Amino acid sequence: MVPEFTWYEYQSILLVIVRITALIVTAPFLGDSSIPRILKVGLGLLTALLLLPMVDVLPSSYRTAPGFTYAVAKEVMVGVTIGFIARLLFMGVQFSGQFVSLQM
Repeated sequence: MVPEFTWYEYQSILLVIVRITALIVTAPFLGDSSIPRILKVGLGLLTALLLLPMVDVLPSSYRTAPGFTYAVAKEVMVGVTIGFIARLLFMGVQFSGQFVSLQM
C-alpha cells in the first residue's frame, strides 16, 4: 500500500531530508572521511523519516522551480552551517585538551 501525499507534503519531506543529510555529512563524528557516503546518506534518510511526523506541512510560498531550488539551497546551507558549528565546538574542545596536556 503506497501512502498518498499532497505536493506540499512531498516538498516538506524533501526539505527535511536535505537538511538532515547535510547536517550528518558535516557533523563531527559522522562527517569523517572514514565513514562511507552511502551510510551517511542512509542515516540521513532514516533520521529524516523518523523526524517527519513532527514537521508541520504548510502550503509553500515557492510555487516555481527557481523558488523551490532556492528553498533546497537554503536548507542545505542551514544543515551545513549547523554541522560546521558543531565541528568547530568539538575542535575547540579537542584543542583545549591538547593544550592542557602540553602544559602538563
